[in-house]
Amino acid sequence: MARTISRSFLACLVALGVALTARLSQAAGQDTGAGRASLNEAGRPLSLEDAVALALERNPRILAAREGLEAARGRRLQLEAVPNPELTFEGLGLPLWSSQGEREFSLGVSQLIEFPGKRAVRKELGLAGEDEARLELERVRRVVRGRVERAYLRAAYAQRRLAELQSILSTLEEYTDLAVERFKSGQVPYLDVIRGRLESLRLRNDLVEARRDLKDRSLALNLLLGGRGFEPFAFSTGIPYEPMRLGLDELQAQALSG
Repeated sequence: MARTISRSFLACLVALGVALTARLSQAAGQDTGAGRASLNEAGRPLSLEDAVALALERNPRILAAREGLEAARGRRLQLEAVPNPELTFEGLGLPLWSSQGEREFSLGVSQLIEFPGKRAVRKELGLAGEDEARLELERVRRVVRGRVERAYLRAAYAQRRLAELQSILSTLEEYTDLAVERFKSGQVPYLDVIRGRLESLRLRNDLVEARRDLKDRSLALNLLLGGRGFEPFAFSTGIPYEPMRLGLDELQAQALSG
């Protein structure tokens, strides 16, 4: 009976361990998948605000600065803490040459009393270190925000340039096809056909360069967002543009007066 109960209990423990391991693996997979889904915005529009929010949450420099702040807070707590009391136990009156005789034991608690003002100074040092770490975190956040905004606008510009080149290439191919048909009917010289084909080849080369530029800038942005490789994005925030309202004479006058 005892052997049967032991085997049943062991089987229950094994089943419980397997279920717990599977549950933890599933939870870890869900967490990893959620993190990848939040970074992989290939099929969804990514706004400038979303990019900044992701960077402030996942950028490695910001995470390191947060860890530094937590470490500074822990050091501050250690510095301002009162020394721990110590439990002492001693044996007194033990005979050296014989096992006979009286034996005395002493049990007590000792507490270190520091010099007045020493703990206050340690607390001030801890607070200063914590404030320094907090300011460093804020500095890193501002730097990362600026870099993300610049990288986002550069990548958005590269994406827009690629779309414009594709549109121009499509129009140019239509023009070339029309030129071929008009050449067959004798309306235009063959030089127009050659010009259209040469411009198409030049635009195709520009498209290759534009795709490479978009990939490089998207990679730079993804690294700032805490990613580990290239991920295509669909940028939803447009590039702001405001036409110049001042003339050349007015700009020169402002430059000279400033």
